[in-house]
Amino acid sequence: MSLRGGEADAAIQLPRPLPVPDLLSHPRGPVHICPQNSCPQNSQNSHADALPSREYTLKLLMDDEPSLTCPNCTQNVRLSSGREGPASCPNCGTSFRTDTNSDRVTTPDVNADLTGPPSSRGVIGYLRAHWRGELSLAVSYWVNGVLISVLFVGLVALTAPALEQFYASVYVRTTLGITLVIILLGCAGGIWQWVGIWRAASASVRRTGKRFWPGLAKFMVVIGVLGAVRDIPVMTGDIVRMYRALSDPDLADYEVTVLSDTDLIFSGAINDQSVDETISALEDSDVTILRIESHGGLATPALRLARYIERNDVFVMAEGECASGCVIVLAASPEAAIYPGTVVSFHDPEIIAEIKSPDLRPSDDDLRSDVEEYFRSRGIKEWALTETRRKGYWSPSINQQVEMGLLKFIYDPDKEQFEFAQDYCSEHPKECE
Repeated sequence: MSLRGGEADAAIQLPRPLPVPDLLSHPRGPVHICPQNSCPQNSQNSHADALPSREYTLKLLMDDEPSLTCPNCTQNVRLSSGREGPASCPNCGTSFRTDTNSDRVTTPDVNADLTGPPSSRGVIGYLRAHWRGELSLAVSYWVNGVLISVLFVGLVALTAPALEQFYASVYVRTTLGITLVIILLGCAGGIWQWVGIWRAASASVRRTGKRFWPGLAKFMVVIGVLGAVRDIPVMTGDIVRMYRALSDPDLADYEVTVLSDTDLIFSGAINDQSVDETISALEDSDVTILRIESHGGLATPALRLARYIERNDVFVMAEGECASGCVIVLAASPEAAIYPGTVVSFHDPEIIAEIKSPDLRPSDDDLRSDVEEYFRSRGIKEWALTETRRKGYWSPSINQQVEMGLLKFIYDPDKEQFEFAQDYCSEHPKECE
């Protein structure tokens, strides 16, 4: 067989079953076969023993769009001369790669298992094939784009109850760390989906010449990217602000002290550590009364302490100031009480720390729902929750606290005993207004 190579012809014996005759008989021009990575157009020294085993390179000597026969299924495959990137057989998926600088097209080992694109074998290979755009547009978009996204959303919905219980049992920092990892993994997965779909759409245009569906797929990729650009900075920004705010002294200072055989004093911020120490002290002693003075703190630890108090019927009395998360703890007690003069203040649940920490004020509908549902379960009237949402921060009178179902007892220092809130207010009406 004679091949054109500049001024002279060189006879080369090609390995079989390479479908070289089909490749050489292209009607628009000759094809020069030479060793891979060393293919001068006018070379006179091309030899068969210089070819890599079972691998060859085709040098296209024409500017038109050539075609060649697939070595796997013998179907005619159109190649775009001058375009860089992968092309593949539309019938069996065998991949070809072109080089813009040399118009070189490389085909895979014809004796290998070519039941699909070589790079798509195995999980890693499949991920790589999608990333390179070697899969069909239908598979890239509907399977790797739409189906995987739907399955991910469904998985999140199914595991949401378990995740909520897990988050309620771990530290806030741990929750934020897990959330950040999930966001980063979602970003990586999204980039993998978008790049693969975009490249598959481009490859589809090169193979078929049709632009409508590939163009629509690229349009949807742009929509997805714009949505991520809008949402991801907001989510990561909230997490960063939360981490920074957790070092605020107002959320770190607290004191837990066993005052007597029956009284436990809690003062300061409600956070993971202070809640752990309080629960440990309640479990390791004969304490029956929790006396709390707190400007609030984090809602998730407050709910954890509240559920412990509810399960164990701990008597809770607020003194001095009881705001935000402290009110959640107070509402958990079946015998909630206050010391005269105590200021009880509700916060909108989206303000998840006390008013002095502006960094901890991201909107969180799920947190608001959790706190409001807990208040409802403890018998707090709906009008009180509505008033909290409307005002954001308010301090109801003692009469209002009794009416909403929060307050049961008031400690009378003159009598040195607890009295029913209604009875105390009938004797001290001005203090309750």
